[in-house]
Amino acid sequence: MLAAVLKDKLKALLPSETTGFAIAYSGGADSTALLHALKDHPQLKCVYTLDHGLRAGSDIEARDARDFARSLGLKAELLTWDNDSAKTDIKTAIQERARTARYAIIGQACREAGIEYLVTGHHRDDQAETIFMRFEHNTGWRGAAGMAETTYAPLWPELALVTILRPLLGISQHSLADYNTAHNLLWAEDPSNKNASFERVRARQYLAQNPQMTQTLLEPQADLRRGLSMEYSRHGEFIHQHIHVDAHGVMKMFKICSPELLYHLLRVVSGEGRIINRVKISRLLQFMETARFTSATLGGALIRRNPYEPGFILCRDLGAVTGRKDSSQSPRCFHMEFTDQPQIWDGRYVFQGPREYSLNSAHAARDMMTDLDLKKLRQYPAAVRQTLPVVIKSGQILKIGAQSEGERQPYRLKSLVEQRLHATLGMDLM
Repeated sequence: MLAAVLKDKLKALLPSETTGFAIAYSGGADSTALLHALKDHPQLKCVYTLDHGLRAGSDIEARDARDFARSLGLKAELLTWDNDSAKTDIKTAIQERARTARYAIIGQACREAGIEYLVTGHHRDDQAETIFMRFEHNTGWRGAAGMAETTYAPLWPELALVTILRPLLGISQHSLADYNTAHNLLWAEDPSNKNASFERVRARQYLAQNPQMTQTLLEPQADLRRGLSMEYSRHGEFIHQHIHVDAHGVMKMFKICSPELLYHLLRVVSGEGRIINRVKISRLLQFMETARFTSATLGGALIRRNPYEPGFILCRDLGAVTGRKDSSQSPRCFHMEFTDQPQIWDGRYVFQGPREYSLNSAHAARDMMTDLDLKKLRQYPAAVRQTLPVVIKSGQILKIGAQSEGERQPYRLKSLVEQRLHATLGMDLM
C-alpha cells in the first residue's frame, strides 16, 4: 500500500523529463519505510547515508544503513562529515550545524552525480512539529504553511541545483512504524531524539502529551499552502513584467515590488541563504520611494537607483566581496580551483572544467589585470565590476564574468540567480 501511494505521489511531484532521484537515508524508522517502499522505483538512482560522527557508534549505524540499502539491490554511498570543531563544541546549535553539514555533503554528491531531486522522509508528525516551533518563534502565516512537498534548495548554497521532495508529509509516523513491523524491518534509534535540550524534541514531547494539537496545527496548513502558491503566482507575474536578470545575475527592477518579493530578490542576487528582517525590508521600500534614495545594502545585496533609466539595479553587495573600509567586514577568499565536478562560487555561479583553470573575484584579481582587462571590466556598471568572477589560467585572466548564451568554452561558468529565483517561486523559465 505504501509503495503504491509513494509511486503515485512521486509521479505527481517529479517532472516527466527527470532522469531520477536520490534518497537521503539515515537508517531510522521513517527513512527505512521510505527506502523499502521505493526500492523498486525505476527512477531511484542512489541512496546517500551520512555519518555525522558526533557520537560513538554512528559509524557502525551508518555502515549498517548503507549495507541495508545495498541488500535491496540499490546503489548506496556512505558519506562522512569531518568537522572536529563541531564534535568538541556540541553546545553551539549542534543539530542545526549537523543538518547544514548533512545537506551540504549530500547536495554536493547529488550535483556530482547529476541528480536534481532528493527524497527525504519528513512525515505528518514532522510537519506538525515544524509548525509548532514556528509558532513558538512568532512566525507569520507563511511559516504556518509548513513544509512543502516540493522545495527547491531550502538550504542555500548547500542544496544549490537540488530540489527536495517530501512525499510522506501526509503519512503519520505511526503508519510508517506499522509498515516496518509488517515487513520485519529493523531500524536504528538515534538517542538524540530523546534529548529535551533540543527544541524539536521538546516540541515532539509536547505534541505527544497533547495529541489533539497535531490536528489543530495541520487543519489550516493546506489552505495556507494554497495561499502561498497564489502569492508566488503574483510574484511570477510581476517578475515577467518588471524584472530583467542578465547573464551575470545582475537584476534590473523597473517598478517597486512588494516587501515579500523583495525578500526573495535580495536573497537570490546576494547568493546567500540568510533570513532577512522583514521590518528592514519595509523600511528600505519606503526609502526607495523617496527622491533622495540613491543606494542601500541589505542581506548581502546592493540596491541602487538606476542612473540610466527608471527603476533600480540589484546585485551582490560590493562590500561583501571587497571588505569594508571600516574593517567591519574583511574580504573573503574567493579563489577556487576548477574540477571535473560542478561547484558553487559565492552562491551565485556554478562552475566546472579542466583543473588548469581557477576562479577568483575581479576585486582579488585586480593586480593581474591588463589594460585590455580593465577596459572589458568598465563595460559593466561600477557597482558590479569587482563582484564578478574571473577565470584565470597560468596567471592570466581569460574571462571576466559568466558565459553568455551560446558561448562555447572548455569550462562552464553560469549564473544561478535567475534559475534560483524562478525555481524558488515555482515559476517556469520563459
